[in-house]
Amino acid sequence: MARIRPRALSALVTVALLVIAVQLSIRIGGSSSRYIVIHTDDAGLCPAVNAATIDAMERGVVSSASIMTCCPGFDEFAAYAVVHPERDFGVHLTLTSELNTFRWGPVLSARDVPSLVDENGHFWRSVAQVAEHAELDDVERELRGQIDRAIAAGIRVSHLDHHMWVLYSRPDLIDLYVQLGITYDIPVRFCTVAPQDQIIDRGPTMIAAYNAQRAVLEAQGMPVFDFVETGNYDIQPEDKRDYYLTHLRRIPPGVSEFVIHCAYDVPGAMKPHAASYRQADTRVFMSLEIEDEIRKLGLHVIDWSQFRLMNQRRESPGSARQSSLGMRLGFPIASMANKIDTSASGSAGTPLQQPQFLIRPNRSHPKTRSWSSFPPQLKDRLCTSEGFGSSSKTHPETRLWAKSTLENESGFEPTEGFTATSSSEATATCATFMTHERITESR
Repeated sequence: MARIRPRALSALVTVALLVIAVQLSIRIGGSSSRYIVIHTDDAGLCPAVNAATIDAMERGVVSSASIMTCCPGFDEFAAYAVVHPERDFGVHLTLTSELNTFRWGPVLSARDVPSLVDENGHFWRSVAQVAEHAELDDVERELRGQIDRAIAAGIRVSHLDHHMWVLYSRPDLIDLYVQLGITYDIPVRFCTVAPQDQIIDRGPTMIAAYNAQRAVLEAQGMPVFDFVETGNYDIQPEDKRDYYLTHLRRIPPGVSEFVIHCAYDVPGAMKPHAASYRQADTRVFMSLEIEDEIRKLGLHVIDWSQFRLMNQRRESPGSARQSSLGMRLGFPIASMANKIDTSASGSAGTPLQQPQFLIRPNRSHPKTRSWSSFPPQLKDRLCTSEGFGSSSKTHPETRLWAKSTLENESGFEPTEGFTATSSSEATATCATFMTHERITESR
């Protein structure tokens, strides 16, 4: 038997290691490369969610959103999604209606899916009720209807996920979830490791069902995340910033997803659950600090479409979304009060005209700074009847005062005057103004 010389053996080992390294690089775009989809749920729920979702995608680092096609805000958000096919939208499959402030039901007639609704024709309030009452045939018909509604509206659907993790409540619903993705040829949210709260804590049967369907997805060439961060929903608003910074730094190699919930905390009949928590999400992911941290950490922000293409080609998505997100300093920020009617009458959110009030930071102004560093008295004046305030104070001289204050005391340059139609709108503007710290930070 021929002996292999040490030098030849060393060469063979080197080649083998190179082959393994190349395979790893193909799998995740580099053995230590880290990609992240920053995703917000619940678009289409109501106008306050819609406005924040759009702002976070256009002016922040959020790269993807999923839409509730059965909810009151669907038509409003669909109108935006249709004219922005370059953005990334999925369908947020929904079988629960958990709010007390307003409710929703199936896209099909309640008579056609009776096991999915309560006595009022609304979806069940809890995941447990869905697991107890829902018949599989009804679930399939309704979820197909929700997907079909998005497609019929002209939305380019990049992925499927599900509201309140409802499809992880029974093994047959997990199976259906995956089969819908395969049937429609649309990726579904799945991770290589079963999620603790939604799967592992529910016992071995659920774990087995999850793992079996993950194998089905992988056999079909569908992308599966290496890590999904979902533990942020109940974090206190004041702690959100530190939480997200900490978890961004812990992202493992591969492709991860951060699932957040954007909304503005404004008055009105259609107020989402945990609005202040959602507004904190919006603020954090529109901040320069998060954008800078992503850059420093070398994370590549991508969307679902790029994730799928990456998986199909088994290669890096290149510059991916990072370059297109870029720095948006100087980009005009529109007051939310001019997008959504949140009048004191409590009417449902109604789209208004194009924004009347735009602000941008004056980069050369010596006083340009973040909202958090504004003197309290200036904050009070900008957000009360002395500044933008109630409808009785929206005369030209008030707008001139606001313009002067912004330019001289904060370094902002308003491009148009502001007119509020109610004190609620002024309050909404103030809340929104505070979420736009990202454009006011000076370097």
